[in-house]
Amino acid sequence: EVVVTIVGNNATNVYDGNAHTITGYTISIDNPLYTEADFTKPAQDADAAKAMRKVVGTSNMTLSAADFANTNPNFSNVTFNVTPGHQTITKRPFTITLIASKPYDGTTLALDYNVFNGFVPAGVTVSVATLETLADDDYLAAGNIETEAADQGTYTCTDGYFNYMMDMAATQTGFIIKNGSEENVNENYSPQFQVTLKILDPNASIDCAADNITLADCQPYATIADVQQPALIGGTGDINDYVLTPSVSAGTPLAMGENLITWTLSTPGGAELATCTQTVTVNYAPCLDVYYQGHTYPAKRIGSQCWLAENLRNEMYDVNINSGNAIANYRAVQDDPANVEKYGYLYSWYSAVGVDEDDNTVMPETQTDECAGEYVQGICPRGWAIPTQTDVNTLRAAVGDDVSLLKDFDPQYWLPGSNGSNPNSGFNAHAGGHYNSATGNFEGLLLYAYFWEAQSQPNASEVLSAVISYYCTYAYEVISPKADLRPVRCVRKVAH
Repeated sequence: EVVVTIVGNNATNVYDGNAHTITGYTISIDNPLYTEADFTKPAQDADAAKAMRKVVGTSNMTLSAADFANTNPNFSNVTFNVTPGHQTITKRPFTITLIASKPYDGTTLALDYNVFNGFVPAGVTVSVATLETLADDDYLAAGNIETEAADQGTYTCTDGYFNYMMDMAATQTGFIIKNGSEENVNENYSPQFQVTLKILDPNASIDCAADNITLADCQPYATIADVQQPALIGGTGDINDYVLTPSVSAGTPLAMGENLITWTLSTPGGAELATCTQTVTVNYAPCLDVYYQGHTYPAKRIGSQCWLAENLRNEMYDVNINSGNAIANYRAVQDDPANVEKYGYLYSWYSAVGVDEDDNTVMPETQTDECAGEYVQGICPRGWAIPTQTDVNTLRAAVGDDVSLLKDFDPQYWLPGSNGSNPNSGFNAHAGGHYNSATGNFEGLLLYAYFWEAQSQPNASEVLSAVISYYCTYAYEVISPKADLRPVRCVRKVAH
């Protein structure tokens, strides 16, 4: 028996776009009496013995025992053992080296394959963009290099740059490599990325312009949210690309008058860039005297509110209410016209709020204040209101619930020893008492200063009125029939 062992040649090449062919084999015979001349075999360049490959992968020779035959009649038992050779094409390393930089603006830096053809987004500088030579007529048809949002201060600062070496493995899917026949040949390459992103120091600063805040009467205080933020100087992007931190905590009320606020500009990563100090002045709109239907009413600031410093004495509604019609039910204290100058008029609640007398089914018409709340103007001037219980409580809090600060200092308006302190808040309450609709009598002169409140429940014949009394050191409220006649003191809701 003769055993002929045939082993095809092997070859490995890196993909270069060209076809690679492997031919040839080695032969070994275990019987020295038998030589290669004793059998037939294919030519080494014949197709049957050739392995050819152009793209990544392995191809085997078309070589088998059938290609060989015994021609020596002296040997009748010849075995051909054939191992075909193979041609292997491995992936071509494809390395992109990119160094790009741009001024800090907090946004993502995205570069597509056009950077290798000189097309670079505005504001970006590409100092190095090398692409390892592709095979044959292959070319980079598409792809992008996209970094994370560059937060200055997160990376190591070297020579004025915040350098960040990117691992680009997650963004390789966007690359497409084609050959001259426009076929996708991505599988023939092993992409590798060496990307350095340099974020330039923004060199940013801020300008703290002085700010004046005018509060509405319905606004109890200002906070940092009401303040004009500093403007960005230098740097890139806008102020929202940075972190701007004030020295006043969010929600903390600013003091009335002058406030000094320090602002700090930082990168999102926490690196401080600049500070400035801002002067913020907080004041309420001034309380201006009101000319209304022939009389000028002084107005006084008491805490966050503007109050008329006198009781109303008008006989007509404002043209904004009831088309300026005559007020139905009012009287002078003791029916003495001379008392109008001292105490104003006494009005029924119905007339005060502008509804028909004795009609308990209709709620007063409301207006909208500067803080989008509702108020009842009634017989008050436009922008002014019949006070609510909340308004009265705000007034009481502003003076520490000390009625001596709400009473007029002039002793003619109160029983001896019960007039107000001097100086006081300017509210200047006069004890004109009220008219009792049940008894038909005027009551409480020099003892009580009453003021209607606006709220009412549907179908109710009684409401609250505020009381400043001879007997008490604090203000309080009483339930009063709507048909009684009492003074009206207005509080401002809209500054004109």
